Amino acid sequence: MNEKDLTTSPILKTLFEMAFPMSWGILSVIGFNIVDTYFIGQLGKVQLAAIGLTFPVIMFFFSLALGIGVAISSVVSRYIGEKNESKIKEITTDALIFSFILVAICSVFGFKYIDPLFTLLGATKETLLYVREYMQIWYAGMVFLTVPMAGNGAIRAKGQMKVASAIMITSAIFNIILDPILIFGIGPIPALGVQGAALASVCARAMTFLASFYFLHFKFGMLQIKAFSFSRFISSMKEILKIAIPTWGSNFLTPVSMALVTALIARIGENSMAAFAIVNRVESFALIFILAISSSIGPMVGQNFGAQKIGRIKRAISSSFLLAFVWGTIVSFLFLLRPDFIVGIFNDDPKVINQGVWYFKIVPITFGFFGMRLIVSSALNAMGKAYISTLLTGVNLIILYIPFVFLGIYFADLKGVFYAQAVSNLVIGIISYFLIKKILLTGGHQVDQN
Repeated sequence: MNEKDLTTSPILKTLFEMAFPMSWGILSVIGFNIVDTYFIGQLGKVQLAAIGLTFPVIMFFFSLALGIGVAISSVVSRYIGEKNESKIKEITTDALIFSFILVAICSVFGFKYIDPLFTLLGATKETLLYVREYMQIWYAGMVFLTVPMAGNGAIRAKGQMKVASAIMITSAIFNIILDPILIFGIGPIPALGVQGAALASVCARAMTFLASFYFLHFKFGMLQIKAFSFSRFISSMKEILKIAIPTWGSNFLTPVSMALVTALIARIGENSMAAFAIVNRVESFALIFILAISSSIGPMVGQNFGAQKIGRIKRAISSSFLLAFVWGTIVSFLFLLRPDFIVGIFNDDPKVINQGVWYFKIVPITFGFFGMRLIVSSALNAMGKAYISTLLTGVNLIILYIPFVFLGIYFADLKGVFYAQAVSNLVIGIISYFLIKKILLTGGHQVDQN
């Protein structure tokens, strides 16, 4: 099974063929999280609150793994474009070894500081008991939960989105099947409660771990099983960390800014907080295809950058912009048909509905511009310009979104927050367009423009 040659394939058709299966992969992950939360919620509000406390810590570690995955995808895709098979194997192998070492260190510290860390995060004696039960298993299986995310980056670099998506979907389905069995028990299997939820995740991701290794080694031949070279490992890590470190910065900026905005909205009142929570959940589904496009553009840009085909990069980015705007327009139109019905699915309080509908009237029309920022960030990472990508994220969140939210709340409460989001999307989309245009114009004059 060979990689897709993204340096010669039809651009728009290939992008769609890559983004479509990835959409299902992303959807499966979101769906699994909702189902997982539902089953844990059946145990009681204390258990649900305890699992809620684990979310920022788990997301921190996932962000580390995701950063390595983005870095692998960026570096490997460029070497694929260069047709450098030895470097492809070296980078993929060394990056996975690094992921394993990083996970091992994090697991040791995680075990040691469960109680003080989660007490600092607000755990009570009652919730801490369940947090401890969940996180002890989670840390023990952390290698299965995070290393495959890095391996998937290498699979995506090959342009094999169907394989990457299939692994994600299969893992999510397996997790959903195991959840009720291990949480509530069945036959000889005892009810394990929150421990069962953690064990279900570990078992499902262990399968992902094996599947990723199988495809990387036996199908794609991307792993190098030979004597370990420390000097080669250090060289590989310099390339990986050049992308991973700024990517980690981008990953951490988003939850921090969202936490701040959430705290500001909570001060407006419970109705506003409820409406904001609802539209956030709806938005996560509405942006799935745009997220898939931004995931797909990375390998396309990386391979063509390695092959020095700047003209194809320009056309690929323009095509991905087109897909993002078409999707955004369709979603915006659908949302405008019955926004009250959408909010009412989650909460039938008229005050919550009245506030929530403003989101659907204001924000979705700017989804295409938000997609431009995601696409450009992914393209910059693929070209090895991760620090510029992180700077773009910082401008979006710190310079635009958060100050606009302060102004929006001051003048129009929750409606002002929605206007702030829309204006931020619009401005950062325009900035992203001119930024990537300038980079490709100045960086591509010495290479093949085809």
